Amino acid sequence: MRMGVLTSGGDAPGMNACIRSVVRTGLERGVDVVGIRRGYAGIYDEAIEPLTRPSIVNIVQRGGTVLGTSRSPRMRTEQGLAEAVAILARHGIDALVLIGGDGTFQAAPPWKRPAGRRRSASPARSTTTWPAPMSPWASTPR
Repeated sequence: MRMGVLTSGGDAPGMNACIRSVVRTGLERGVDVVGIRRGYAGIYDEAIEPLTRPSIVNIVQRGGTVLGTSRSPRMRTEQGLAEAVAILARHGIDALVLIGGDGTFQAAPPWKRPAGRRRSASPARSTTTWPAPMSPWASTPR
C-alpha cells in the first residue's frame, strides 16, 4: 500500500506533528508513505517524494509545514479533479491523508468513502484518510 500526505490552506500549529504521526504510523504498519509538496498544487506538479524516518526527525519543533502548502483552483473543476486522481493513481497512491481545514476537505478528490469508514480527526479536524484498503490506525486490514 502507498499513502500520500499533503497539507493545504493556511499553516497551523500541529501540522508537522500530524505529518510525523502519519509517517511513523504508516511505516510501523508497512505502508509506503510519500509527501506531496505544496499542497494540492503539488499534485499537478507531481512534487511527490518518499517520507522516511530520517525525513521527519525534529520537524515537530519547526513552524509551518515542512511539506509546504497551497490551494489550487484546479481542484474546483471536474477536469482538474479527474487529472488529480489520475496523477495520484499513476504514482500508485492508494490513500491520501489531508491535513488542513474545511477548505482542504471541500477540495478533496471525489473518492467515495467505503461504508463504515470513519473519519479520523485531530481536535482541529485536521486529518482524514480514504480510500484505503487498510486503515493505518487499524491492526488488521478492513
